[in-house]
Amino acid sequence: MASGDPDWFGGTVTKENARQILTEHIRTVAGRYARRLHSWDVVNEAIDAKSDRPDGLRKSPWFDLIGPDYIDIAFRTAREANSKALLTYNDYGIETDAPDQVKKRAMVLDLIREMKKRNVPIDAVGVQSHLGATDRVPGNRLRDFVRELRHMGLQVFITEFDVNEKELEGSEADRDAAIARVYKDYVTMMVAEPNVTAVLTWGITDRYTWLNGSKFGRADGKPQRCLPFDADYHPTPAFFALRAALDSRPPVS
Repeated sequence: MASGDPDWFGGTVTKENARQILTEHIRTVAGRYARRLHSWDVVNEAIDAKSDRPDGLRKSPWFDLIGPDYIDIAFRTAREANSKALLTYNDYGIETDAPDQVKKRAMVLDLIREMKKRNVPIDAVGVQSHLGATDRVPGNRLRDFVRELRHMGLQVFITEFDVNEKELEGSEADRDAAIARVYKDYVTMMVAEPNVTAVLTWGITDRYTWLNGSKFGRADGKPQRCLPFDADYHPTPAFFALRAALDSRPPVS
């Protein structure tokens, strides 16, 4: 059982009933909110760069119970339940030019191409965008990925954006300035592409970020300042950098 599954999952869902439970769940949730939501993350993180499968699919509970068809089933059921919402495939670790991310990005493209060949209803791909403040901001290879998706008729969403600053030194102002540069440079580059149509941060305020109290936390114990609003809900330099980046978007003809 995966960490995101409810406690009852392991003792209830079997190979015999998995398809029924999956489709009923999607019909219930997507149907309830039909015509009220912009988009759905239909399948999340299905690719594993270390997979021993030729298609790179991750071994997950739904994969084990149904097989690779679970992806097509999920998207087709979501479209039946809600004909208007944008249906999205979402994944992490596909932003930078690190070798493992380059490999995973190619595997995601292969997945999407095969889905399109099977006429699976998909409208967008989510790039999670958990970036590091000291990392090189993603560039041409990510842009090429976005443009390839555009050629397939797909939108791209930034879906879980935050900036891990655990390696940064200096004053709070210095740290904030470095974080803001990542926000501005990354989002400016992405929204220059006409098929990048949504930017979502992974939370709003530093008060509740997942980067505190975890293996991603700062060695000095100081709280991370990774989101557009600080722990007291005041806008940070990242907020203004994000706003400037969004304002830089060329008019869409």
